[in-house]
Amino acid sequence: MTNWTAEPFAWGSGASVSWRWIALTALLWVVVSALLLVSWFKNPAFGLQGDVPLHYHLTRSFARSLAEGDWFPRWAGLLDGGRGDAVFTFYGPLYYWLTGGIAVLFGVSLLSALKCVLFLSTFLAQACAYFLAREFWDRKPSLLASVAYVLLPAFPLLALNRSFLPNSLAISVAPLVLLGGHRLLTNVKPWRGLTLLCLGLSAVILTHAITTYLCAVLLGLQLLSSWRRVTWRNVVWLALAGILTLALTAFFWVPQIVELHWVPIGNELPHDYHSYFLFAPAADDTPYRREWAALNQIASIITLAQTALAFGLALLCRRTKSAAGKTLPLWLCVLIAAFGLFISLPSSEFAWRSLPGLHVMQFPWRWQAFVALAIALLLAQTLAHWPEFGRRERVLSSALLTWILALNVVLTFSIARSRQQLLTSADWTQSVLQTGVLPAETAQRGAPDVQSKLQAATRSANQIYFRPRFAEQTYYLPTDQPGGLTILSGNGQVRQQSLQIRQRAFMLEAVEPLRVRVETYAYPHWVARLDGQEVAIDKEAESGLMHFALPPGNHTLSLTYEVRAPAERAASLFSLLTWLASGAIWLRVQIRQRRPPKT
Repeated sequence: MTNWTAEPFAWGSGASVSWRWIALTALLWVVVSALLLVSWFKNPAFGLQGDVPLHYHLTRSFARSLAEGDWFPRWAGLLDGGRGDAVFTFYGPLYYWLTGGIAVLFGVSLLSALKCVLFLSTFLAQACAYFLAREFWDRKPSLLASVAYVLLPAFPLLALNRSFLPNSLAISVAPLVLLGGHRLLTNVKPWRGLTLLCLGLSAVILTHAITTYLCAVLLGLQLLSSWRRVTWRNVVWLALAGILTLALTAFFWVPQIVELHWVPIGNELPHDYHSYFLFAPAADDTPYRREWAALNQIASIITLAQTALAFGLALLCRRTKSAAGKTLPLWLCVLIAAFGLFISLPSSEFAWRSLPGLHVMQFPWRWQAFVALAIALLLAQTLAHWPEFGRRERVLSSALLTWILALNVVLTFSIARSRQQLLTSADWTQSVLQTGVLPAETAQRGAPDVQSKLQAATRSANQIYFRPRFAEQTYYLPTDQPGGLTILSGNGQVRQQSLQIRQRAFMLEAVEPLRVRVETYAYPHWVARLDGQEVAIDKEAESGLMHFALPPGNHTLSLTYEVRAPAERAASLFSLLTWLASGAIWLRVQIRQRRPPKT
């Protein structure tokens, strides 16, 4: 009988490493990623798909900051027609570090950088799922789990159809969160579990806020599924991991909390969860809502198909156990699938209203990525123990699960296959960066024609929810430059100017007193200096832009984006010290473990 459960994976275990296996495995992940993504990547309309325009414009501003030497951008100065906003205080920076860094370091186009990171996300998702599966099985079942994670329809739905690109990067490392939690709850190398959980959860926090919340729910279900064997020691380890993760990422989430009331971020969630229950009809008869309702029909089928597959596999695997004594957390897989089905039902409305933060998920089918991970683990368990099942069990399960699995494969294929649109790359560039047409209104978004999608892509260069609360709500055309200076009254001229995302400098000649406006929103972190002396910033009542009164003569007006809030500066220093201390402790532990025992 083939035994695929006797060799659990462990970093630093001293076991021999087959470099040939590693190479073949990596090659398989590359091939799977390429097959999944090639249709969308070849389509010149890739830039119009889902949220790609939004991430394109954010990457454009982030890359400009990186090119100017600002490696920790907080101000998206190219958005809102150059007036900018504070989006990078609230959007996790890790995804844009990757896309912007690739664009700057390798000189590729921004769309190519987005494609590179999407490919990386798909590859990374398989690798992390493999590491999780190797906690329970040998290589082949683990390899099946890694591939199944991205080939089940949930991952393509989020990554391709909706192009929730930071979301897809975050869920690609989510298996590490589960692996770390499992080790802490089972007392298996808890220090390594602590490292995995902290690094995985930190990566999620720095990538996508909604996935962070979902991972917290996931850890809660993991704790609930282990309640029979959990001890206070396990709870202490989990609490320590949570505290350490918060310390590592304080430089990001503390500014979020401090500045939350500075912007109207609460208006950013236009989607009502009621519209995304199973087979819910469109909220109103507009193209935008009709398109989302059609998507929800597909998502509903995916939810039912994945839930049925998860429950069927769980029934099949209920008596299996690995030869090494490690049992797949079967109840966790069942809870993950059951929770995904429950929050998709209209009867779950009380949970959406009472469970803190659940409404930020927007779409119940976001959770299906974790259901796909649970199915991947169950598939690996089934493969590893297939010879142990009786003949009748195998026949019945094969007949049932084959059809359900086939339905999931068909759904994945339909999502991964892009629909060709009459568009070229030149059309994309011209429409997004050089158009003279105002963006479409909200009610017009979702119209199926290419022109409407091009206008919506242009509109994505505005993020009104991250402007200061006192700023106006106008939508502006995209621009390649941050806001300059306009003389509103008085006789004078701008002799020289320097425009950067984080710094502006203007040399002016004033024949008489001038009233000038800097075309940038007066966010609290901006500091102005006139001839080297700090001066107050006035806000234009109608727009929220910066105003200054200048006396006659030659002057230099400079503006710098400086974070002076004590809590934010302390959080950055605290995170830096925590990273350094954690790295030193980890290094010391590794050295001690590799030191030969004393004789």
